[in-house]
Amino acid sequence: MGNFYRLFFYSLSVQFLFLLIINEADGKQCVQNRQFELIINGDFEQGNQFFSSEYDYLPSKMTAHKSYCITKNPKSSYPKFDSCGDHTTGLGNAMLINGDSTGKRYFWGQTVYNLKKNTDYTFSYWITSVDTVNPPAIYIIFNGDTLKNNVFLGPKKSCHWYNMQLIWNSAGNDTVRILLTDFNRRYFGNDFAVDDISLQEVCHVQACTGDDLSTCNNSPVQIKANAQDGISPYYFSWTPQAGLDNPYISNPTVTITSPTTYYLMVTDSKGCIAYDTINVDIHPFPPNNISADKPQPLCSCDSVTISAPVGYNYRWSNGSGKKSITVSQPGVYTVDITDSFGCKSIGSFTVSKLTSNAIIAVGTGYAANIDDTINIPVKIVSATNMYNCGYENFQGKISYNSTLLLPVKATPFGTIANGTETLNLSGNGKDSTIIQLDFMAVLGNSECTDLVLSGFSSICNSVQIDYQQGQFCLLNICKANGKRLINPKLFSFNIENKNSVEIKFIINPIELGHTELGIYNELGENIDNIKLEFNTFEEKEISYNPARLSTGVFFVVFKSESMYETKKLLILR
Repeated sequence: MGNFYRLFFYSLSVQFLFLLIINEADGKQCVQNRQFELIINGDFEQGNQFFSSEYDYLPSKMTAHKSYCITKNPKSSYPKFDSCGDHTTGLGNAMLINGDSTGKRYFWGQTVYNLKKNTDYTFSYWITSVDTVNPPAIYIIFNGDTLKNNVFLGPKKSCHWYNMQLIWNSAGNDTVRILLTDFNRRYFGNDFAVDDISLQEVCHVQACTGDDLSTCNNSPVQIKANAQDGISPYYFSWTPQAGLDNPYISNPTVTITSPTTYYLMVTDSKGCIAYDTINVDIHPFPPNNISADKPQPLCSCDSVTISAPVGYNYRWSNGSGKKSITVSQPGVYTVDITDSFGCKSIGSFTVSKLTSNAIIAVGTGYAANIDDTINIPVKIVSATNMYNCGYENFQGKISYNSTLLLPVKATPFGTIANGTETLNLSGNGKDSTIIQLDFMAVLGNSECTDLVLSGFSSICNSVQIDYQQGQFCLLNICKANGKRLINPKLFSFNIENKNSVEIKFIINPIELGHTELGIYNELGENIDNIKLEFNTFEEKEISYNPARLSTGVFFVVFKSESMYETKKLLILR
């Protein structure tokens, strides 16, 4: 059998069938650093317990045959033995045996329960001689069957640990009684120690995919596999391969659009195989339909409230985190819609607006004579998207030469500046005419005046308004006989009070030149004359001292080459 020892191995050839019928619950029991050792106290660190022996236990002095003890150093149990450390650490316990010369008794035995049937197990132990005389011959007995083909001749070399191992198939057994027997019948020598007795499944590699995962539709997620308790390196294979970036690595990336169960097969370097499964669920993206409370396009000054679907988290392109936003500017508005799982959709809505504009025109008017009443309309001559948007009411201004036109009826007067008067206008243009203006024609400082519209607006400031300006002209003015210097309708005078000795005349010229103011009594006698010269069109105030006038009625006459106008003056003393 060899000079010192023989080591027999049982070679195992295993064929594996990959069946995709896997208990998912079993696949989730991923326990790190599981203990697969089935022998209890195989390293003897728990002392003389959990095993049986037909040898005598002699804890102090190992002088008798068929005896044993648990020791840290054989020499301390019997001085003739060599000084050896245990196999595990060199400092722990080992079982020291003084062999039986009959070869009929077992020195160590243990029963192992709850085995897997038809499963391969590896049995091993470590042995060393503690002297160099007659090493042992160790037989292993499984359930009474002596495995004679697996005898181990202990080494003659003392204090040098050797390993013995074999593979045993449990067949139909779920329990095994294991015995170690020394068949060396020689009386002298036959002294040895054993340590680290072990029984483990040949294949106990574990595959672990961890907990099931969820991801968003068509969004990448990584599945992670772990292999343990086998002999590395490990080889991974995932099925189905659809949706995986690489089905032959431990942590592939999955991109799928429907829920999928992935099956993992792990193979270690010994050919042992383990399986696990993981379910990858799919969360659909949130709906991204955006609704509006008004149809598009909007009117120029209108706003719209746009809303995302209810029940999510939101982030609009304008920074709002609310479900709805109200906007008035045209453009594209987007919103990130995120559910509780982190799945995000992007919704968008385009806000468009109508262009609203109008052209407002004032008519052209003529008067044949002074004091004629004329009607000048202010109208909408062109309008785009005004009435359908409700932009019917307008307000604005009209300016003209105040010496030619006098507003009548209830039209409010504006301010007069530099001879130009401005009226504030307002009205509804739905029937095209915003307002009808009534004026009286008067003799002024010009034949014609521009009718100027300005500052018109509707309720919407975004409406573009353009203008067609008008004109008024006074016809039939006789110019051949001279100049018209003043407008008698705008001439006035007053006495400050009854005791005043001063009369004030207020004159508004309409042309440049000179005229004369005469004062006559009731008999037509000329009492006084005042010469007037107009170099500007500015209003002129003339103070007159009526010292020459007695109590009574007098007449003030304005004379020029083309005009003769009289006003009555009453003097009280």
